[in-house]
Amino acid sequence: MKDEMLRNNKRILLLAIILIGVIGLGLVITTAYAANIKYQVNATIKENDVIRGEIENLTVQVNEATNIQTLEIKAQTELGMVYPEMDEFVFITSEKETSGDFAMIIKSEAYQ
Repeated sequence: MKDEMLRNNKRILLLAIILIGVIGLGLVITTAYAANIKYQVNATIKENDVIRGEIENLTVQVNEATNIQTLEIKAQTELGMVYPEMDEFVFITSEKETSGDFAMIIKSEAYQ
């Protein structure tokens, strides 16, 4: 009877050791999986930071390109545009004229 109890205790002890080993192995696997996910999250955060920086750079470039002074300088230097002289302006009044079509009125005003 004592030998049988000793064998049962050894079996219980062996099962407890196996169970503790399985639990320990599960903890190691879970920790490794969590570390892998954390690495992927950190990599994604770094990629997002790089993309955010690119977006900020592009926003600055767009704001600079659409700045009125920049547009004016480009129009004058690259396209040769100049401000019109006073005698080159065409003034359109709110008076209603019934004679002729609108294009002819503008054309006559432009060449006076």
